[in-house]
Amino acid sequence: MTDSARGSRPFVLGLVGGIVVLGLLFAFTVLLPKSGGGEPDALPDSLPGGLRASDVVRDQDDAEQQGRAEDFAERQRGVNESGAEQLEELFDAPAAVRTYQDEQLQRQATITVVETGAGPFLPNGPPFDPAFVDLERNVSDLVKVGDGVCALYYQQPVPEGQDVPADQDQPQALQCQLGADGATYQLFGRGLDADEAVEILEGLAD
Repeated sequence: MTDSARGSRPFVLGLVGGIVVLGLLFAFTVLLPKSGGGEPDALPDSLPGGLRASDVVRDQDDAEQQGRAEDFAERQRGVNESGAEQLEELFDAPAAVRTYQDEQLQRQATITVVETGAGPFLPNGPPFDPAFVDLERNVSDLVKVGDGVCALYYQQPVPEGQDVPADQDQPQALQCQLGADGATYQLFGRGLDADEAVEILEGLAD
């Protein structure tokens, strides 16, 4: 494997590791109650595939768990609001941020919407043929899905000439972007494939 391929792997592994840590942090949301809290404009409480907003609270029988759940929900709303405020400052346009996950903590998606036109989506720089670094598949890939574009992140590169192992066919994490009606919709998540992610963004943009 070339130095270029070796160098790209730690970046993506670190990125994937960060997503996993974030997912563990959000583990408390399984205990969250079913009401409460301000919600970002234009972003619903739930998404297809059993994804529920992490800042939405569910009632609990245990008073201590209820208190912890409410504290976490409040903190998550603060994270969402802070993200939206910083995006608005960066792009001088209204923005919304919300994080979702399923009950099993296997699937997670953070949605951002910024009311400005979408430009080229190149989160890792321009794509290139992995054969140039002696690989069949690099640790990241950029693909077009419908009207969206997704950056896919894999745990390991696949050496040139080898088949992609069945257990490494799906990305460990992804980022997708869709432009619609003068707004930019992005999803950053794990446990989803590109088709599911773009379908979610298209549903939000409708």
